[in-house]
Amino acid sequence: MTSIRREVSLIRRDGTSILLSSALLEGLSLSETATRFQISVNTVRWHLKRLFEKTSTKRQGDLIRLASSAIPQIRVGRDDRMRGSLN
Repeated sequence: MTSIRREVSLIRRDGTSILLSSALLEGLSLSETATRFQISVNTVRWHLKRLFEKTSTKRQGDLIRLASSAIPQIRVGRDDRMRGSLN
């Protein structure tokens, strides 16, 4: 298993990690994430720290890059972009 797959696998095992990763990928701040899940900012920070440990990352940007690499990219053909259609 590649390093990225192993790290993403670790994220997937923990529901809180999934929620936090999702919020960060949406661009929410820690404060906005805390408000969304009705928890304190310190609790969000604690979970973020655990995510850093699980994924061997040290910065939010690195974590977001790792998490976004696990999302399949949607390829839209040139003709579809010009028509504004995804079909």
